[in-house]
Amino acid sequence: EDHGLADIDDIVGNRDLDFVKSDAQGFDFDVMKGAVNTLKRCRSMLVCEVAPNFMKLAGRDYLDFYRFLQELGYEIYDPDCPEI
Repeated sequence: EDHGLADIDDIVGNRDLDFVKSDAQGFDFDVMKGAVNTLKRCRSMLVCEVAPNFMKLAGRDYLDFYRFLQELGYEIYDPDCPEI
């Protein structure tokens, strides 16, 4: 079923994106997966509100999200999780 949602990669196309802010109530991992080509190409600055409990409800683990971003070359800063 089509919910009228589109990936950031599809929306942005080949344009540059300098900054991305995501507050998707636990679905930020899914949002960023839909932006992977843009993130690789543009190295956009990211600001994501990461709520481990919401991510868990969405079937995701916030540490997997952090690893995904690190694999893309991003440095993670989370004051609540200094071991990252």
